[in-house]
Amino acid sequence: MRTLYLICGLSFSGKTTLARKIVEWLQCAYISLDDINAERGLWGGDGIPVEEWERTHALARDRLATWMVTRKDALVDDVNNLRWLRDRWRTRRASAAIAHSYLPKHPTHRTVAGVAQNQVTIKRKGITEAVWAGT
Repeated sequence: MRTLYLICGLSFSGKTTLARKIVEWLQCAYISLDDINAERGLWGGDGIPVEEWERTHALARDRLATWMVTRKDALVDDVNNLRWLRDRWRTRRASAAIAHSYLPKHPTHRTVAGVAQNQVTIKRKGITEAVWAGT
């Protein structure tokens, strides 16, 4: 792998929208922790125990390891709200001697706008107040 792109930010901040555009443009691998959680029957908006996030991250790291042998770029789409989880991606990058790009979260006003739009369109499942309170 040449470059590992990490997209991190609050829910409804536009991470996945941006990630999909980048993946289409770069033709790189796409690893979404939301998708992995969905495969596991989990939804972050309901609140996921730290232990389950740990397992989801392990699965994502396994997928990245499989992709790394192709020597092509990969993008990881995740909230990455816990520093120790972000640090794991940095460790993976360092151990594999690959470049790393961190794409930071959008401003809070973008998140608020995304939540408001979703309440009207109901394009995706929302996030409980308890989960928002913990961010």
